[in-house]
Formats: sequence, structure tokens, C-alpha cells
Amino acid sequence: MARITVKISKSYNVHIGHGLIKSLRVYLSKLNLGKKVVLVTSTSINTIHSTQIERELSNLGFEVKKYLVLDGDDSKNISEYFNLLNFLSNSKITKSDTIIGFGGGSVIELAGFCAATYHRGINFVSIPTSLVSMLENSVGGKTGLNLVGVKNLIGIYFYPLVVLCDLDFLKTLPELEWENGLAELIKYAILIGDDFYDVLIQDDYRKNIDKLIEDVVAYKREIIEIDENNLWESHILGLGSIFAKAISILSEDSISYGKALAMGINRIAYVSYKSAGLQKRDYDKIINLLKKYDLRLSLPFSLNLIIDTIKKDNNIYDENFDIALINKVGRCFVERVPLDKLDEFFN
Repeated sequence: MARITVKISKSYNVHIGHGLIKSLRVYLSKLNLGKKVVLVTSTSINTIHSTQIERELSNLGFEVKKYLVLDGDDSKNISEYFNLLNFLSNSKITKSDTIIGFGGGSVIELAGFCAATYHRGINFVSIPTSLVSMLENSVGGKTGLNLVGVKNLIGIYFYPLVVLCDLDFLKTLPELEWENGLAELIKYAILIGDDFYDVLIQDDYRKNIDKLIEDVVAYKREIIEIDENNLWESHILGLGSIFAKAISILSEDSISYGKALAMGINRIAYVSYKSAGLQKRDYDKIINLLKKYDLRLSLPFSLNLIIDTIKKDNNIYDENFDIALINKVGRCFVERVPLDKLDEFFN
């Protein structure tokens, strides 16, 4: 079992291991979470896992309320947000009570955004259950909602009191979610390099998943502690995502985020090789890693259409985009590209 402390303006611990839900008392009893907890979870997680966590919370003396959302990114919308706020109010949840986000990334971000804004902020505990959410939602405090076709147009950074990554949840993970998580692991293999890359290229990554998750959380912790407010350095964590979000939007989410991210990583690798100093040896290492896992590399839409969609992204800074590029495996950097130069830059 690992404990990684994120030392920022509001420090918190990320616990990673097996059987954490069976030991909730160890992680929650000293946090002063109030009398009521609202468990926000998805329909699929509710079916498989909610009984145990509700029992454990009840044994700790909490009055447990439960709010269900549909699976997937569609739950991150303004209507669901208002519905959850009404549920909190009708349940007489006070400022001293707690919201627990229990599920994948969409559930964590919706629950976190509600916790940040209800009563101007109440207690929040994050329990990610998918591989992607353990990798992406354990560090950084990102919450958000989609609006008018733009992903995460609304959001705020809001830190949980604690994050519990119970690796036993991965035993029931659908194959599609493993694929989504794999694309994220490939992204971190490029960012971290060294042994992390070697494990993915040489071995079955699932046999090493515990250590890989720990390494990603520790790496993200280092980046976020340098750039808590997401001003520059932390933008490298979005490697490939600028394409992935656009592809997901254009496909109306019929293309999974993992597949879209793999395509985005491939394109960013090409741009880095063409104009950002990525050497052929490292470019080949990236392509070989993507091909090892039979991930589609070609873009499903025209490049011009994807670029037009990127221009509507929420990450525009004074008519510029900050884009993560690759110098070598294990060394990435951020380049600021003017909005009117994107077509030339990506072609």
C-alpha cells in the first residue's frame, strides 16, 4: 500500500492499495466529515460495488444518501449539476457534511464541482474506481462540466480531503476501460520515460498495474506542486488531449477517449518529430509502443475539421494555445502557439 502526500495550498493524501474500502475507518474517522455523506456514483458502479461502501459508511455512523448518474461523460452537464444541488438541499445537507465521488472520472468531476459550489464549498472525498480516474483524478483537483459542446467549459480546482484508490475495483473493470487507461499509461510512458516505458514495451502492463499507478500519481504530484494553478508546467500533462477532446466531440463520443487519445499522441509525436526536435529513434519508440497494443493511429476525421474543433476548446489563453510537445521519451515541454497559426503548426 502506498501513501502519496500532495503538498499544495490544501494538502491531502492519495492512498493506493488493495482492500481500502474494507478499511474506511482508517482513512475517514479523523477527517470530521459531519453526520451525513452523499454518495455520488454511476448506475454501473452502484450495481457492482455500492452495497459494500454503503455498509462501511453506515458502520462508521454516517447517515448515507445516494445519488445516481448515468455512466459516461454525458453526466457532466448543467442539468445533472442542478439536479444534484436540489438533491443536496432536499436532503438537508449542511456545510459540515460530505460528498463522496465514487466512480469514474465523470462522476468524480461532477461530485467535486458540486462539493466546491454547494454552500460555497463542503467536504469532498474522492474514490476513483476506473483506471483512467485513478490516473487522472487523483491529483490536481480538477472538476468540471461540459456545456454547449465544449468539454469542461465550466469548472474549478477543488481539492478533496483524501483520495482512495482501491485497486480491487480494477478486477471488475470492463475491457473498454482498460483500453482507455492504457492510452493514459502510454502518455505517461512518454512523459516519464525510463523504467516506466520499459514496462509497457517489454511486459504485460496489467501485471504491473499497481506500481504503474503509484508512479503516475507520484509524477503528477511533482508537477502539480510546481504549478498548482495550471499556468504552465502542468500543461504537459495534457499531452495528446487537445486532439482527443476534438475527436471525441466530432464522433459524439462514439470513439472512446482512449482511442482518441492514442490518435492524438500519434499526431503530437509526428508534429514533434517534424518541427520540435524529437529524434527519429524516440519517434520510433513512441510509434512502436502504440502499435504494440494495436491502437489505431490514423485520424478518423480530416485534420482541418479536427483543427477547427480544437479552436473552440476551453484552453485558449489570450488567443494562444499551450500545447504539450515531445523532445524525447522522458522529456516533454510546452509551446505557446497563436490561434491563427494552428493550421500551419499541425499540418
